[in-house]
Amino acid sequence: MPRSRQSKATSRTIRAMLLLGSLLAAPAAHAQTTMTLPLYGDGVTGVNAIIDWGDAAANASCQRVVTTAGQVSCTYPVGAGAPPYQIRISGTVPRFGNGDTGYANADRITRVVRFGDVGLTSLSGAFRGAERLTQVAADFPETVTNISHMFSGAVSLDDTNIRNWGMRTKNVTSMLSTFQNALSFSQGLDTWCAKRIATADTAVGFRTKTYDDGSLTQIRTRLGHTEQTLDGTMKMTAEKEPRWGQCGLSIAGSAPPQAETGTPYSLNIKSRASLWANAPADANIDAVTYLVTAGTLPPGVALNAATGIISGTPTTPGIYTFTVQARQD
Repeated sequence: MPRSRQSKATSRTIRAMLLLGSLLAAPAAHAQTTMTLPLYGDGVTGVNAIIDWGDAAANASCQRVVTTAGQVSCTYPVGAGAPPYQIRISGTVPRFGNGDTGYANADRITRVVRFGDVGLTSLSGAFRGAERLTQVAADFPETVTNISHMFSGAVSLDDTNIRNWGMRTKNVTSMLSTFQNALSFSQGLDTWCAKRIATADTAVGFRTKTYDDGSLTQIRTRLGHTEQTLDGTMKMTAEKEPRWGQCGLSIAGSAPPQAETGTPYSLNIKSRASLWANAPADANIDAVTYLVTAGTLPPGVALNAATGIISGTPTTPGIYTFTVQARQD
């Protein structure tokens, strides 16, 4: 049974210099294969794209101009050149992917070379079912807000480029099942900016495994792993997930010293704050504002937003639970 190699790469227009990239390959030289691209609008902006299928014969026979949202396929002619084929997309593509529904032939993608600037706002389901995907571009677009199901079923993926997206994820609001069944992925994502997603519970199924033994056997056969073991456990653990609700700045979370009624109290929150190693270049620990975002401080005690110092004389005994946020706008 022939092995497949593929991936996906971008193109550019002279006018806009827009680039989105991935490499896609046929199972064997000169054999017919069909590739599918899920090109959609985002409800505000529609699709207006030009596709270079990476082969002159394919470009002559397949749809190249796309102005209607949907899945666009190309069956490479028998006489097409040898793979891998580079598929380049230029123009405007707000959403690449089809959410949890998925799309045909995603399993032929092996590499994403470049996301570029095609106006992407969603990569929901972009590589759902891309079982041979091993590499993803480092230039994750900061305009993207939805990466739900993005790598669901990408069982071969374990690329450090994804870890290094870091602050580029600052606008993402949905990470539902992003790495569901991505069995090989082991990278720590603690450098991701997940400020818009408060807890793991709001990223339901972020790294869950739903494949049963029968499904794994079928996948091993498709990938030619009959002599190897595709481990049926998730390599990503809770410790490797993003630091939910955080972005570039952390406050040490150890319990503060106990206060006593009638006794002056002071706690320096700023001394507990630290910048992440990959924080933006303009991040400044001295320009941070502090505020209470949940709960209440004890009566008689207040937080100075500029200095980060909680001080005062408590007047009422009790147990007070509160959350302090450090933020640089």
